[in-house]
Amino acid sequence: MTDARAIADGHGTGPAPAELLAHELRLALALLSRERDEMEGLMDAITEGIVQLGPGDVVVRANDTARALLGLPDEPEGRTLDELGVDDALRACIRHPGQHPNPRGAPLPRQIELNGRRLLVRTRTLPERLGVGTVVILLDLSELQRFEGLRRDFVASASHELKTPLTSIRGYAELLLEQDPPPPLRRAFLEKIERNAARLEALVNDLLDLSRLDAGGWTPRLETVDAARAARDAWATYEERALEKSITITFPRKPVRVRADRTGLARVFSNLFDNAVRHTPRGGRITVRARRLPHGRQPRDPQRLDPPSAGPPPRIPGWTLLEIHDTGTGIPPEALPRIFERFYRVDPARARSDGGTGLGLAIVRHLVERMGGDVSAASQAGRGTAIRLRLPCPGEAGRRDGEGAARVGSGLAPDRNQTVTSPQPS
Repeated sequence: MTDARAIADGHGTGPAPAELLAHELRLALALLSRERDEMEGLMDAITEGIVQLGPGDVVVRANDTARALLGLPDEPEGRTLDELGVDDALRACIRHPGQHPNPRGAPLPRQIELNGRRLLVRTRTLPERLGVGTVVILLDLSELQRFEGLRRDFVASASHELKTPLTSIRGYAELLLEQDPPPPLRRAFLEKIERNAARLEALVNDLLDLSRLDAGGWTPRLETVDAARAARDAWATYEERALEKSITITFPRKPVRVRADRTGLARVFSNLFDNAVRHTPRGGRITVRARRLPHGRQPRDPQRLDPPSAGPPPRIPGWTLLEIHDTGTGIPPEALPRIFERFYRVDPARARSDGGTGLGLAIVRHLVERMGGDVSAASQAGRGTAIRLRLPCPGEAGRRDGEGAARVGSGLAPDRNQTVTSPQPS
């Protein structure tokens, strides 16, 4: 603005004063416009809702978050809160901010329920140099409250699950110390102590695993893995239990290549086999199926087992579908959406007696999602339960791992499953 001042003082030289003034004004307007755009962009980027009100509760400006939280139109400026239909509870917070100021002299924040959300409302009076008005800051506490509720439920469930085996161990130990039971009864007590201690150890290990997954302490090392071989290796741990119940299992015959973490996939199969063996009755069957989804196809509705006559599933590229199906009694429809929740059990009494921790499927979901896939369940009464894992195909990554593109998905037939059956139990 030096030239403009000089002209105003009568010392200007060069171009006509009017041209210089116009040039200086254009520069000043461009600078103000840029600063305004930057300020609006900054306000819209803030996750808290911000509303500036002038005299008479007229909206001067509101950022994107505030408009979304309050259900305001795209351009609410120049309209009063009454005209915009803002909730009475919010208007009361603004007009009567409270009589108990905090140490800085501003009213204490207040919480209100608005449109099904819990909002923390703060109000601030504008400094005199900025004019008459109020700034309203809105913080959405809904997600925080949801997580707090989940934390409370988790702590309560974990405490209950830990207390049950500990109470049993203490009770049997006290009986052994205070009495002198005969050898058969003493052995029975010791076996129950051992069983509850093993259950307690499994529960603590699962809790530690979930803690590491939640904290990001496990980073998957993605590579091309033969899922069929991983399933057979994981089954070795449960083969003896399956033989005792005359349960047979069937695997894909040929390699099933997926993009996954080798250790993580082994843990997924281990948890699923543990559930399947526990919930499959004597003489039952477990089937591991695998198929490369035809180019651009994804799994069917996860809420039911599809009949063979069902039409083709929706399209999506680059996936392999793994399914672990058992011939158990199945899961009630109302329980199916919750089976991947922590500590959720369809039949709590039976699950505890079988040694389940209620965390196995939650760990499966975490592991599969961290490996870039997803998991769902399908079940019908009397037809058993199928857990479906959708994992990425190696694709171009397979070439980097030394796998030829022509071999990706080899041995996976959408309509025919080549299988190997474990030896029949005697």
